[in-house]
Amino acid sequence: MRAGGNLVLLPRVPYLDERLRPCTLLDELFPARPVALPADEPGAGRGAAGHAVRLCTGAQVVVAGQVDTFELAAESEALAWAGQERRPCAYRRPYGSGTATLLGFALAARPTETAEHERFIASLADRAMVRRHAFSEVPGLHVVERATPPGSARPAGYLFVVNPLPRPVRSRLSYTHPASGAPMRLPRLLQGVEFAGAGALILCLEVPIPGSGLTIAYCTSQVQGWDVEEGRLRLSLYGQPQTKGELAVRLRPGREPPAAGAGQWQHVRDGADELWILCYEHLPGETLLHLQA
Repeated sequence: MRAGGNLVLLPRVPYLDERLRPCTLLDELFPARPVALPADEPGAGRGAAGHAVRLCTGAQVVVAGQVDTFELAAESEALAWAGQERRPCAYRRPYGSGTATLLGFALAARPTETAEHERFIASLADRAMVRRHAFSEVPGLHVVERATPPGSARPAGYLFVVNPLPRPVRSRLSYTHPASGAPMRLPRLLQGVEFAGAGALILCLEVPIPGSGLTIAYCTSQVQGWDVEEGRLRLSLYGQPQTKGELAVRLRPGREPPAAGAGQWQHVRDGADELWILCYEHLPGETLLHLQA
């Protein structure tokens, strides 16, 4: 913490250690002790449901159980408010080079408010300047990045993207470049990775295609496989039907982009980053891209 860590606790500060002995280790981090809401206020009292909490994101959500409020010192920043008098029920304070955050309520709400809770959690990370390796710009779309170990001879990675709900969603994704570690975003031309309903995709990052002179910088479709034969490349891709996909490749020095049938490559340069990008429609089942050198 003193060296720059960020701690978030909810809904109460622990007061016992792993052997159930009294422990005051966290008292210095969280000096503002809870003051429960008056029992006559709607939703007050342990185990009561339906208490409204206003978050720093501007959203109001319903939480279950006890809600603690706090008398805050000047150095503390309120993050949520409860009760008719809008008393702080969550706060963040500096500690050394890091921060300590306490939420006086449990993140339990109606299923329709899940996205608001995710926005709130993301705002906590942003306020603490925590860099996430991969995330979606739209709450509800879950993203995890996995990459080769640092220093690998051929750095590459994958994004595991899940839409758990039966509704359309489209979002750009932020991720970490497997080689440079720099923050990146995809796609560049389309408005986002697209799902027509619930589903999951595994997206490859910086994956070379042997014998082709091409490296897949990213693809918003799941790459099922490829064939390279006599200067022809066939890519087998998957994406939900009635959605669009985007393929971005890097070329070997001196190589021209491959012909793509009815499609047309777009050249995108961003500083030292140079990509050739192709957009296409996903077909039912398997989508095949035939590229001619």
